[in-house]
Amino acid sequence: MAECWVINYTNSPTLKKGIVKRGCRIPTFAKYIVSTPEGFKLLGNKEEFTEFFAPISTPEEAISFLVSITGDMTKYKINLTKDKFTEVYATDVRPTYAEKTKEGIRVRLFKKELCGCEHPLFAIEYLVTKDGVVTELDKQKMLTVRGPCVD
Repeated sequence: MAECWVINYTNSPTLKKGIVKRGCRIPTFAKYIVSTPEGFKLLGNKEEFTEFFAPISTPEEAISFLVSITGDMTKYKINLTKDKFTEVYATDVRPTYAEKTKEGIRVRLFKKELCGCEHPLFAIEYLVTKDGVVTELDKQKMLTVRGPCVD
C-alpha cells in the first residue's frame, strides 16, 4: 500500500476528496494505492478503503485501519511535562492500545492539531466493528502547546 497526498492549491471542489485531510490554508488529502491480483487500485475515500480492507478482525488490523482513515497517530510513550509553553490537562495517560470487546475492537489513538497558535493533543477512544464501522467513544484533551503559529 502506498499513501499519496493530493495538494489542493486552487481550492478546487474536485480535489476536496480523500480519506484524511491535513494542512491549513493549503489542504492536502490522503488517498491510497493498493496492489491487487488485477493490478493497482486507487482508494480515494473512506468507503472504498473500508470495502477493500474489511473485515477487521485483529487489534493490529484495527489500529492500522484507524490510523489510515483518521490520520490519528499511535503513541506508546507519553510525556506530559508542563513548561512555559505547555499546559497539561490529562488525567488518563494510557498509551495506544487495542482490545477486543463483544461489540468490536476498542482502540486508543492520539490527534494533534497543527493549525493555529495553540496545538492541543487529544486522546481518542474508538470502537471498530468487523465491518469497519467506526464510532468515537471518548475524546480527552491531554495537553496544549502554545506556538509556533501555523496557517
